[in-house]
Amino acid sequence: MFAFSPSRFVLPAAVRPLRVSSPRRRSAERVPRRPRTRCELSATPQPQHGDSLPNTAYEVHYSLHVLPSVTELDKEQWDRFATSSGGSPFSRHDWFRCLEEAKCATAQTGWKPHHLMLRHIETQRVVAIAPAYVKSHSMGEFVFDYEWADAAYAAGILYYPKLLLAVPFTPVTARRILTAESSKQERSRLLFVFAQALVQLCEAMQVSSVHVNFCAEDEVEPLQRVGFMLRKGVQYHFTNFKKGQTAIASFETQIQQSPESCLESQSVFSSAADKRTPYIDFEDYLSEFRSKKRIKMRRERAVVREESGLRIEVVAGQDVDHALMERMFEIYKSTVDKKFYGRQYLTKKFFQMLADCEDFKRYVCLVLARSAEDGRIVGGTFNIVSDTNGGAFYGRYWGCVEEVRYLHFETCYYAAIEYCIERGLSRMEPGAGGGDFKYMRGFEPSVTRSMHYLQDKRLASAVARYLDVESVHIDGAVSQMRVESAIRSKASNPRRATEE
Repeated sequence: MFAFSPSRFVLPAAVRPLRVSSPRRRSAERVPRRPRTRCELSATPQPQHGDSLPNTAYEVHYSLHVLPSVTELDKEQWDRFATSSGGSPFSRHDWFRCLEEAKCATAQTGWKPHHLMLRHIETQRVVAIAPAYVKSHSMGEFVFDYEWADAAYAAGILYYPKLLLAVPFTPVTARRILTAESSKQERSRLLFVFAQALVQLCEAMQVSSVHVNFCAEDEVEPLQRVGFMLRKGVQYHFTNFKKGQTAIASFETQIQQSPESCLESQSVFSSAADKRTPYIDFEDYLSEFRSKKRIKMRRERAVVREESGLRIEVVAGQDVDHALMERMFEIYKSTVDKKFYGRQYLTKKFFQMLADCEDFKRYVCLVLARSAEDGRIVGGTFNIVSDTNGGAFYGRYWGCVEEVRYLHFETCYYAAIEYCIERGLSRMEPGAGGGDFKYMRGFEPSVTRSMHYLQDKRLASAVARYLDVESVHIDGAVSQMRVESAIRSKASNPRRATEE
């Protein structure tokens, strides 16, 4: 059995230290510093932003270009790639533009835009793009490699700068390499070409590494083929379908009322979870928990909605105005100021720009807690809602200017789940952290993937050993948590029968 805590995964002490073997050198010797961000190929001019890298073995038909800003590529063209690649709102042009123009993701903040564009040489057609950044630190990534950086430093290896393909400050899984090809075979081919280009670019820029954070599953294999290593992580997600005893009861009712609708099933004993029966309402969701948990969750909601004098409301899309977004910034900043580890990644201008961005504002969703007495907003969450792939609710930032018991649970979890059920959204991703709280309230573990290429072979070897052990630990812990889930049926967890 694996010991685990839903909020953090801790490797056994024997394997935690990451050591990199390094040749002995005299103390007077200094490690030569590499050029930091210039992109070089031997015996070739240094390509500047917008220039393409010279042809190499993989570039028989394609050239890779570097864009210093997302505005270098037409918004319509960028969004066409984002839509073809799954339609994540965080992959859209406006999101990156606001981050850049609001001074959130810039060279000054350690997020130098270095977006990549793959172009067919003969037709000059753009076939793939990837938002990317040259990083001078590891903050705001949510895939923690500080220990790798420390080990590299101890071995005399420069870890920064590094190249990162990701959405800044956003631990949401989506395609990181955007292609417009609908064919899986063609996309797979382009992903392999792009992966080769990333390795070439890493060497040309003389950065230590390339990282592709929270990538899609179909990006793993092409990146592994050129030397990237897979790192797993865990988040906790709500999925809008019945899983426990209520699912079985629902399926039995369906058989009784309409037997012919079940004839296509391979077995009348098929689990209703496979049928993806959505919840009817929040009470339907609560019915999947043991009685003690149901009472506790109802009590937490009652404290906020009935005893604290607050009114919970959801404001979304075009109803989100400047005043609300400015208040949301104050709420966001209040959380940053309260935490000793808090870091303010977003500026007030970012929230103001989103309020002005009519195309993107349709994805914005605010869960607000207002005083029933005077209407003041005392807390709430900033969220993004996707309308593709069944719909998804992404919880991003939370805060409150007045302390109210259980308000965090209400605005971050309960009201969000209720909104998903009412709107028929397939899932809710509340972000990183808070695993214990989420797990106890029915959020289930979901494995995330990130890919990492390290130029230095000594560092790569040490990290590979580390990841092998970490992966086994995560797989075991996730399996155990799924067995112990608060909303599994008694049949799948015999211990629950004795706890009722």
